[in-house]
Amino acid sequence: GGGAAGTSAAFWLKNAFENTDIDLHTTLYESSHRLGGRTMTTPVKGDPALGVIEVGASIFVEANHNLMNATKQFGLNRTTLAAQKQKLGVWDGQNFLFQETGSTYWDGVKFLWRYGSSPLKANRHLDTVLERFELLYENDALPYYSIEEAFEGVGIYELLNTSAQEYLESRMGVNTIFSEEIVQSATRANYGQDIDTLHALGAMVSLAAKNSWSIQGGNFKIFEEFAERSGAEIRMETTVKKVEKIHDKQGGYTVTTNNGDTQIYDAVILAAPFNPNEILELPVSTGSYVRDYKIVHVTLLAGYPDPSYFSSTENDVPNLIITTGNGLRTKSTAPFTTFAVHRILENGESIVKIFSSTELKEELLDQLFYNRTWTYHQAWNAFPVLHPNTDSKSSWPPIIIDGFENPGLGGLIYVNAFESAISTMETQTIASKNAAKILHTEWCTSTLC
Repeated sequence: GGGAAGTSAAFWLKNAFENTDIDLHTTLYESSHRLGGRTMTTPVKGDPALGVIEVGASIFVEANHNLMNATKQFGLNRTTLAAQKQKLGVWDGQNFLFQETGSTYWDGVKFLWRYGSSPLKANRHLDTVLERFELLYENDALPYYSIEEAFEGVGIYELLNTSAQEYLESRMGVNTIFSEEIVQSATRANYGQDIDTLHALGAMVSLAAKNSWSIQGGNFKIFEEFAERSGAEIRMETTVKKVEKIHDKQGGYTVTTNNGDTQIYDAVILAAPFNPNEILELPVSTGSYVRDYKIVHVTLLAGYPDPSYFSSTENDVPNLIITTGNGLRTKSTAPFTTFAVHRILENGESIVKIFSSTELKEELLDQLFYNRTWTYHQAWNAFPVLHPNTDSKSSWPPIIIDGFENPGLGGLIYVNAFESAISTMETQTIASKNAAKILHTEWCTSTLC
């Protein structure tokens, strides 16, 4: 896989073994014509002269150390996602429950008046969770071999076993109105889930999505750089169809692609989610590792939004509208999760990005806009559904799905097991770095490293 996990895995492998006696040869297989996986851009109005807009994974934040360091090391230019000051509106499908005016002072007063001390409690708790999460970055730490080992090791496994709603109100002591309006609007924007169905770690990650960045020209450039700098042989438009185990003393795996090519490797890193609709033969059964993925529909438009849809005027309508339910018993009636104006063209047209759980109908788009000159649609299997893990620990997909029976031998590593717990571009690179650490730990004896 040539997405965030696969390209960064190749890069970490080069770094892990370049000062050892092990002569490492890496091949990166990508089934499509491009690298970047769930990161992708498209030209605004189909015109490259107008710039590009992110269609897939759109942002990373200051706390994402791997991506922040990569952008510096690779000389990539960061930019903010929106070209104008954002005014937030939390909408329940009929009314704005909270709405910013653009005045930092008065918006702050309104926020504290409505939500009291809950934002402060949430921020303090978020800081604690982020401090613990950062322990996953420690380079001298041993690799983890399971999801529970990873999150128990940094003291936040409990957040995977509890719903965000229960954790926010019982453990953090925030009030219901803050949970259902602010936190839930964030979880809907990030993971398309309400707080009663999402685990607590998903809510914490959603709240951390501030001071965000993207890469000028497209986030996929990070992963192109990872791949290019890895020294790996890159095989584009090549689909792996079969991985067979070699049963002899040296072990290893035979990899067969769609064009009939066969190669032998000591280890294989699977850096793509298991898809029940795609046939990939493996030496072990993986049916129980398949996760349900959240389908997100992205609609990009150029035109003139009609504020009357939101019972607003040109002067007071927010340019970042996130939906929520007015209480969990009355789910949101909004047909989308976010409606965001990203920039204004010289001709006065707004470039708008809408996220929704279903494809938006033309009739609805006509209600949202006075007129439109461009509409672009893309659907993604964006991320796993992040339910609280109330089952036994064995319900997590394993990171090691085969091999490593004896020191020095290889195996099959499933990097995307990690996103069953939490899914971001950054966590994909954390998981892939752990895969490189596993191979370094298993292969490096005193005589080799």
